[in-house]
Amino acid sequence: MFKVWRNRILFGYITSSLLFLEYPKLSPFANINTMFNHPKKNKYSVGAHRGGCHEYPENTMAAFENGVKQGCDYIELDLHLTKDKQVVISHDDNLRRFVGVDKYIKDLNYDEISHIIQENSKDENFQKLSLFEEVLQKFDVPINCDFKKGEKDVILEAHSLIKKYKYQDKIIWGSFHQSTTKMLKEVDPQISRFVSKEEFFKCTLLYYLGLLPFCKIDFQSFQVPYPNEFFWSNRLTDSNRSVFENPKTFKVLFKMIQWTISPMLKHLEKRGIQTILWVINDQDDLDKVLKYDVHGIMTDEPSIMVPKLKKRE
Repeated sequence: MFKVWRNRILFGYITSSLLFLEYPKLSPFANINTMFNHPKKNKYSVGAHRGGCHEYPENTMAAFENGVKQGCDYIELDLHLTKDKQVVISHDDNLRRFVGVDKYIKDLNYDEISHIIQENSKDENFQKLSLFEEVLQKFDVPINCDFKKGEKDVILEAHSLIKKYKYQDKIIWGSFHQSTTKMLKEVDPQISRFVSKEEFFKCTLLYYLGLLPFCKIDFQSFQVPYPNEFFWSNRLTDSNRSVFENPKTFKVLFKMIQWTISPMLKHLEKRGIQTILWVINDQDDLDKVLKYDVHGIMTDEPSIMVPKLKKRE
């Protein structure tokens, strides 16, 4: 009798899991996201990663202007806070990679940073760190804001600017770090958020166990790196290695993406969770990514990728 009931329960669990995986709107447990997602001009959305950093210096106004001009649906950027509380756009928290000066952004006033860059940069398009406020003033496109592991002050200052310019409905923000993610949720739970590293692993585990269709999801965008050779050789540098604390975590992350990417992304899309893969810069990777029927991609080369995607319409 026990075996009969065990088998019935197991059969019911597997059947309902597969059913709700394919048709999540039928599940009485799974939530369907109705918060803001990046709009799409075409079938696939395209984000200008750091503005499109292969075409102009990363995270500069010139890069953002180019990304918008090329037809990107949104721009992606990274935020830090200066000593005098200016919210600046920079992937790194240190000036070393940009101009060879080993100084941390948080330890310098904005004018001091500008002076250092002007003295050491040979690129006319990179003479200062762009201010987040400048971007909010100049553009009317959605913005994807990435916060690194750090202080809550930068989140509060950025949030103040977002409210000042009434940009809440055009922002998706987030962090790979769960501690920073928690801060973002506390500051403003109404602003859409992308997945953290811990949430990615939790989501993947729940999927393997067949429990994902029964669980609520409180992020709105599933943005993960596409595990290509370009990313591994060019993105995992000393400047961003700390994002995942341990390089081995990256390898585990990539393997998990490869094993789960297609069915998981389809399920998330059906639940209104925006699925974004980054960074896609060549035709081979684009062909592979579009087989997953994702919401869109981020690219460093908008002038190349936007036309290629338009041809796929």
